[in-house]
Formats: sequence, C-alpha cells, structure tokens
Amino acid sequence: MLFALLLFLEDFGMAAFKARETARIIKNPDPVFEAFLLYGPDDGLVSDRAKTLSQALVQATNPPGEILRIGERDLAEQPNLLQIEARTLPMFGGPKILRAVLTTKIKPDSIADLLSEPMPARLVLEAGNLKPSHKIRKIFETAKRAAALPCFSEGASDIQALIQEELTAHGFQVPPETEQLLMSLLGADYAVARNELQKLALYVDAKPQEGLRKVIDIADVEAIIGDSSAAGFDELIASVLGGQPKIAIRLFEQQLAQGNSCQTILILLNRHLTRLHQVQSQINQGMAPDQAIKSLRPPVFFKAQTGFKQQLRAWPLPALNAAHRLVRQAIKETRFKPELETELTTHTLLQLASRKTR
Repeated sequence: MLFALLLFLEDFGMAAFKARETARIIKNPDPVFEAFLLYGPDDGLVSDRAKTLSQALVQATNPPGEILRIGERDLAEQPNLLQIEARTLPMFGGPKILRAVLTTKIKPDSIADLLSEPMPARLVLEAGNLKPSHKIRKIFETAKRAAALPCFSEGASDIQALIQEELTAHGFQVPPETEQLLMSLLGADYAVARNELQKLALYVDAKPQEGLRKVIDIADVEAIIGDSSAAGFDELIASVLGGQPKIAIRLFEQQLAQGNSCQTILILLNRHLTRLHQVQSQINQGMAPDQAIKSLRPPVFFKAQTGFKQQLRAWPLPALNAAHRLVRQAIKETRFKPELETELTTHTLLQLASRKTR
C-alpha cells in the first residue's frame, strides 16, 4: 500500500534540505509547504526548532493560526486523529498548526495518505535521528508540499548564536568573560539554554542600571544560571555518578521543588554523559586527561573540573555507553508518558547511582 501511495510524490529531492538551511527556514517558512519533519539526535534542539517553526506558521496568516498539540495518548484513543484534524477546516482564525512527536502510533502509510492531497492545516512532526532509508523521512523528502529539516547542533557556535539572539540582539551587553561562563554552564542543549537565557534577560532587565546598555556580568549569570543549573545540578550529577543514591534522590526532589522539570534534568544529565564520553574516548586514544578536558567546547567551568576528573576515573567507556543508553531511553519514555515522568526519572537516577545500567 505504501508504494502505491508514494506514486503521488513529485519533484524528488526538492524538499530535502541541508542542516545549515534549517535555522533560516523555520523562521520564515515557505507557504508552499504544508508539512514539516524536523529530525536529529538532540531532542532539545528538535523540540526548540519545532516550537520556533510552529510560532512562525501561526503568524504567517491573517488571522493567525492556532497550535494544536497531538500526543501519543491522543493517538492511542483515536488513531486517525491526525488525519481528521489536518483535513478539518478551522471554524475561527487561521489554519491549525498540528504539532506531534513521531511514535509507533504514526504509520508511514497514514503520513503518505495525508500528504497525497492539499490540506487546510499545517503539520509539524518531531523525530529522532532518522536514517536516510527511514520511510517517513523519505516521504517528507520527496513530497511536493512537505519539507524534511535536519537538526544537528554545531555545539559552541550554536550556543553563541543563541546568546546573540536572546541577549545581544535585544540590547544587552555581554562581555567576553560573561559569554565564556554562559557557554560553560549552558552546554549544547537548545531548549534548556534558551529557557535559561530568557530567565537571565528578565532578571537583568528588572535591575536598575546606569546608561542605555544593560550589561550582563558574571554575578548575574551566577545568580540566575549558576545556582540552579551549575551548582545544584553539579551536586546532583556528583551524587548520581558517585554512587550515592539517597543523596541523589534528595537533590532530585530539591530540583523539582525549585521548578526544574524531569525532562530538563535528564537532558542535562545526558549532555554531561556525552561530554564525559568524548573526553574518555580521547584519553583512551592516548591524549593526556588535562588536554582532553581542555579540548571540550564549551569548556568545563574551572570550579567543576575536579569533580569532572573524579567522574572520568569512576566511569570507563563501557559504563558510560550503558549509562548513556539508559538516560536516552528515559528521556524518550518521559516524553511519551508525562504522567509517569517523576517515577521514571527516579528509577533512572537510582539505576545510575547503583551502577545497574544494563
């Protein structure tokens, strides 16, 4: 059936874009496209760009459209909900922007059928790191009114661009030493980094300052990002990777009480494991530990280097591989089962702290 439905696809390769083009397209999407697939290995980056694209689509029509989130539970209760919503004319306002995450509930046949004819809604579909042979990726890359947009982070340069977008472009002055501290604390996850920068901007904007330019200094960063994302999270990381399950759960509960989400904690933990893995790989190839740590971008904040070295000694590559798989699975499960996110995250942290990662 799938191959029969693919007969309608035209202009092969016309909607397969390069990763460097994605940032431009999501801010000013071509009205010819009715459906967008955003995919890549960083869930935070994919989600952030899907949000930006959805907001751009809302404002692209007069009257503006409306974003409708469709979750796995919705599709479990009504498997054809995506098709129904996509083909139903809105009663008020502009077109509906349907935003969904690709799961096993969304079949290639249904997507191919949905894109076989024009639809009044717009579809924004988020996915992981899909292979070129993946059926849904191929459908979006070859469909006439759809676009497949790869989302791959360039690390430090992406975060620098985000700092420019969220702070400098809005009149804030960010000295070089402040930018370096920001990059060391924010890491490479787009969704977390953007939220932290927006909180920082609100904090500094409310402060009385002399002159027209509002300067963001190191004290501002430590007050807003340093405490919650660096010091507090570093303690949680140290207890989890240091084999202290009771302390880890207490610190995890503190993070939740401060308003940090399970998704944020797991994403930051995943990023930290990735950085440990990168350094451990270089050490195994013969590079000196200090040199391998210095090669990280963004760099490890100097106050956190001692703990980072201890974690390297405690976690060899095989253990890091297993931990990384465990955390990525937890991120996926908490996105699909938000009602169980606290229990799932607690179980994951306890497994890591007890070294039961297999």
